[in-house]
Amino acid sequence: MAVKFTLDRLSTVTGISPDELKELLKSRGVSVDTDNELTKEQVDIIKDSIKNRKKVSVETKLGTQATANGSQTLITRRASASVKPKLTLPKRIKDKPPAQSANTKKPATPKEPETPVEAIPSPQEEVTPVEVAPKPVKKPEVTSTVSAIELNDETSLAELATKTKLSETDLAQVFFNHGYMIKKNDPIDFDTAALLLDTLNISTQLKTTKAPNQVIANTPHEGAKDVKTPVVTIMGHVDHGKTSLVDYIRSTKVAAKEAGGITQHIGAYQVKTSRGLITFLDTPGHEAFSAMRGRGANITDIIILIIAANDGLKPQTIESIQHAKSTQTPMVVAITKMDIAESGTVDQILSELASHAVVTEAWGGDVPVAKISSKTGEGIDELLELISLQSELLELSAFPDATVSARVCEAKIDRGRGAVITLLIESGTLKKGDILSIGPGYGKVRTMVNALNKPLKSAPPATPVEITGISPLPKAGDSAQAYPDEKSARLAAERFSDSSTNNKSKHSLTLDDLFNKEPEKLQLNLILKADTHGSLEAISTILNDINEEGTEVNLLDAQVGSINSSDVTLAASTQAEIIAFHVSIESTAKKLLDQQTVSAKQFKIIYQLIDHVKESLVRLKGPIMKETSLGQAEVKAVFRSSKFGQIAGCIVTDGTIQRGKMARIRRKDDIIFEGDIASIKREKETLTEARKNTECGLGIKNFAEAAVGDKIECYMLEEDV
Repeated sequence: MAVKFTLDRLSTVTGISPDELKELLKSRGVSVDTDNELTKEQVDIIKDSIKNRKKVSVETKLGTQATANGSQTLITRRASASVKPKLTLPKRIKDKPPAQSANTKKPATPKEPETPVEAIPSPQEEVTPVEVAPKPVKKPEVTSTVSAIELNDETSLAELATKTKLSETDLAQVFFNHGYMIKKNDPIDFDTAALLLDTLNISTQLKTTKAPNQVIANTPHEGAKDVKTPVVTIMGHVDHGKTSLVDYIRSTKVAAKEAGGITQHIGAYQVKTSRGLITFLDTPGHEAFSAMRGRGANITDIIILIIAANDGLKPQTIESIQHAKSTQTPMVVAITKMDIAESGTVDQILSELASHAVVTEAWGGDVPVAKISSKTGEGIDELLELISLQSELLELSAFPDATVSARVCEAKIDRGRGAVITLLIESGTLKKGDILSIGPGYGKVRTMVNALNKPLKSAPPATPVEITGISPLPKAGDSAQAYPDEKSARLAAERFSDSSTNNKSKHSLTLDDLFNKEPEKLQLNLILKADTHGSLEAISTILNDINEEGTEVNLLDAQVGSINSSDVTLAASTQAEIIAFHVSIESTAKKLLDQQTVSAKQFKIIYQLIDHVKESLVRLKGPIMKETSLGQAEVKAVFRSSKFGQIAGCIVTDGTIQRGKMARIRRKDDIIFEGDIASIKREKETLTEARKNTECGLGIKNFAEAAVGDKIECYMLEEDV
């Protein structure tokens, strides 16, 4: 990303006022406005001028005062008190000049320059003559073999030393020469680093997210390019055959191990074909795992879009197309289940793809199509050929000798091994024992195995590996970076944590917030435990998006790992329910569950977990009551009784009026009262009910304002099961 400079921005970096910079350019015949963006040529003019400036922040006046031995002296004056010097010249003890003879002529004192220079002599340090050495010794210039580097928004001297292959002392001197006192761990903003490193002929680029089909490298590419193994992501809808395809290619039973036939988290596998290695990323198809599919698209070189011939395009298929377009990743369409496909289905699928701007080769576009069957193996060799061809056309390359850069595919907690992280190497070669910083975690790679659980000593670019030794656990999608020592890795992890904390917006409660606050909803307190970070993120997202009127999910805690005693204790104190996805319950927690009467539900299929939470939200609102109409009556007369109060003389016009049931009194179109029917009388007889076309006297509990013409509706409420 190119750096854009204005006079104000350069002023902040160089410490020179915008007006001075403006005058500097004007003296070179260049006129600019303060707010305008500077061109590269204008920035170069300023840089050259800065290089030629004196490295001492004092103003000098030169004189040619001759001494007895014929040498010259340099007269220095302290600059204005408003300008604080960053460096000062040390005083030197003058040699006492030899006594002059009487006939020696005193040389004339040189005149001061006509242009007045404001100078405020210090009361403790007067004008001091300093002897000029006849041949000053120049220090060797600081040079680097590195020509370009990538930096974050903020860096440190230690990190710059690692990336530029210079000592921290030399770099500190460069900053010092430009008026910056930098300590080892002081934060350095990108603009300052970019401007000063340019004086060393090192170009600097702001680190960005990975562009399509390019490898992220945090240091300049070192060594020779090498052909990169293509990273292929298989994307598509639920049960369209993604895992079955990988299963067939790898000749394993991956699909049989997945609960409900759904891949629950990203798996990374490397497959050896006749044309070389291919790295496959298998992504879940359920809608809850949208973020994981997005990560898969961001780190891949080619996307295989799986579409079942018997099902066509589905919501997750369309979503996968959108991921591919947003990352500008090339696609290969694989129409699977051809062994059960009906005639005409392929043409229909190609038509649907065209409606979503995916134009296949058969329709005159550039998206290749393979017709395959994971059961019979039909077309799979053709699919692999298409992948290899696309890889050659893209000219994928990597730098195996560069500093290691990788991306987290998945992260989980294993009881025996601790934090277990699946990495996809993007550049460099990861070795066992390397020191990494990954998100908030850092450490030394203790173990490293491939997809077949075989130990590895090194892993080149595009290799998926599972490592241990990093703590705390990072999140899926975090970037990994190698560092020369553990201290540098720790500092990088701390900067990541600090930036994550600062990015969280804080909002103070105001009076407007209180007045505009929505009515409180019934909350379902939950504690979520999952096997991996990807699953945890996906389930948390979909639970928070559940919309059940009057209720909401309150996720008290969401962690990777099995249910432990701390989870049970928290659930007991907050009246929460524990829901677990693909994890077990520790033995100590099982005893506490019985003692504390805490509910803990375990799930292996995400559909069942979501349905359970939805049912719990419905039950939270209490039973749903259904109204059943029993009958209607009309008031014909009103009587008063000393014993029963007001009695409404009525005739039953429909159904039956029953004692103990509910009554709704209507006057014209308005409901004026609802309550219980306390009594039903006919003359002196007490009734339990009055039927249609019969007369009766009704007593309504807590109601004594009936009038002739009122309508009384009798109904009952019962729970809707």
